[in-house]
Amino acid sequence: MSGTTLLTILGTATDKDLGEAIAVARSIDAHLAVVAMAVAPSPPIGEIGAAAALSSVWLETRAAEEQALGSRAQQLETRLAEDAVNGDVSASYVEAGGIADDVGRRGRCADAIFLGPEVRKDSVLGSAAVEAALFETGAPVIVSPAGSPADLSCERIVVAWNSTFESARALHAAIALLPKLRDIRIAMVDPKASETDGGEEPGADVAAYLARKGYSVSVDRLAGMGQAPESVLTRHASDVSAGMLVMGAYSHSRLRQRIFGGVTRSMLESPPLALLLAH
Repeated sequence: MSGTTLLTILGTATDKDLGEAIAVARSIDAHLAVVAMAVAPSPPIGEIGAAAALSSVWLETRAAEEQALGSRAQQLETRLAEDAVNGDVSASYVEAGGIADDVGRRGRCADAIFLGPEVRKDSVLGSAAVEAALFETGAPVIVSPAGSPADLSCERIVVAWNSTFESARALHAAIALLPKLRDIRIAMVDPKASETDGGEEPGADVAAYLARKGYSVSVDRLAGMGQAPESVLTRHASDVSAGMLVMGAYSHSRLRQRIFGGVTRSMLESPPLALLLAH
């Protein structure tokens, strides 16, 4: 899609995520904005004499790490040039407490954010980058299984619909981002008729809205049969050969999700197919 910017965050472990980000960007001819990010050590604290000694080591460590990060950014630029990828590379050396601000600031100038499997597994950077991308940017977040990068040129998607603000954000993001989208499957697990939540025919309202836009639309009301909603949704997406599952993220509070788990966490930890998430 002309003019689209895809942001990706890379940790320091490997460059496997870069290859997947390149594939995602190429699927819609997007500009790929790469951020090579390293987490800086916190400044030393303690007694004055000990802190002074540690401060020298701390400064030397920071200088060495910043230099290594700069060299890595140059290597990544070379990789983009060799692969003839339209993109740019920047380096970000931040303390753990600054990850959210940095990702948020950069993500607000992107149409979507791709977070690869390697950075999501990073014990320090991973969760902070994911949450910042979802809560601090306003952009949709794309994740996919390792080795199966999302194809944003897909024509069919499944939308996990429950009439919430988050599911609507995800749907509108997909419409804006996917240039070849033709077929939208509205999927609901054990929906209930409600005057305030979808009406007497759950999904009929959003289906009519999408049909007016010219999309081929179906409303799939799925029986949970006691299974986890994410299992029902992903199996359905596979059954209908969807290229992506689109869903709202963290419709419950993050604190509740951290304590009890939830669909969003399950999907992020081990995405069974390409996902587009929005909060």
